[in-house]
Amino acid sequence: MGVRKDIHLKVTATIQATNTQQWVDMWKNQINRQREAYPFNFPASFVSIRRIPWQDMQLNVKEGPMTLEVYVFFNKWRDTFEGAADQANSLDIIDVVETLANDLHFLEDDAIINDFTQVDEEDISIAYGRPGYRLVFTAHVRKQITPVPYVSN
Repeated sequence: MGVRKDIHLKVTATIQATNTQQWVDMWKNQINRQREAYPFNFPASFVSIRRIPWQDMQLNVKEGPMTLEVYVFFNKWRDTFEGAADQANSLDIIDVVETLANDLHFLEDDAIINDFTQVDEEDISIAYGRPGYRLVFTAHVRKQITPVPYVSN
């Protein structure tokens, strides 16, 4: 299995273990302002492994810093003002985002992932027309490679 797939599976398993999400998937820009209905339930999380600039190391290993984003979306806008009927449920959104960030922070897998840490968090609600957050993490990743033997003639 490839490193990206291993990382994706580990991150999605961690998200699913929080029992806060109805849907966890790979980010393929599934959410947009034009759609009213989606084939999945909310809250929904989407994982995107953005970038890994690989460097060749010794002993057939490649290493590099990775940037990973988790997009978290919720079903609708709710009222958060004092005395609102759904204030408690509205503020639960904050708890869900914090739970995901805390559970993913320091995610480790000695074989491929080290130093997994949250570096950014952004409210993306306006861009997508529904409550949403983007959590950004960085890590140091590595993979074993099988070099092609080179024989000089």
